[in-house]
Amino acid sequence: MEALDSDTTRCAFERAFDAIPATLRKTLTYDRGTEMARHAELTQNTGIKVYFADPYSPWQRPSNENANGLIRQYFPKGTDLSGHSQLHLNDIAERLNDRPRKILDFLTPNEVFRKLVADEQTKPQTVALQIRHRLLRGHRRPQRRRLEQARRTTVGHHVHRHQEVGSWVLISADWY
Repeated sequence: MEALDSDTTRCAFERAFDAIPATLRKTLTYDRGTEMARHAELTQNTGIKVYFADPYSPWQRPSNENANGLIRQYFPKGTDLSGHSQLHLNDIAERLNDRPRKILDFLTPNEVFRKLVADEQTKPQTVALQIRHRLLRGHRRPQRRRLEQARRTTVGHHVHRHQEVGSWVLISADWY
């Protein structure tokens, strides 16, 4: 990032989160730094809830503390990172993300992330269609035709429920 002010930080987080499917973006736990002063805008723009750890409470963000320990293998505590190129920092991040972790059953964070994204992209979206039909005496055929037409709109999709409620036919289908 070119600066550590709150607006630059918010924009950088938003760009980073754009690469992640919305259903995988849930929460962000952060230290109490001034760079997160615009956290409410970040939540509004991305839907991600931002939480802040209490001061001197590292147990509230154990993944972050573990990552800090791994980073210390490359940079001792207090190292000024401004003397390192972004390319070098990205290389170290990639090495850490390609390192198997016991907590991930010895998969790498990159492998787990790619699997989550792939699973999310192939997961069916369940939607409910509401199609109105009239139950008029003597008009059984047109009503049946409308119901059959509604069923045909879901051809090629897995239809798992047709339910008549009053003058509505609820069709719930998985859309791929």
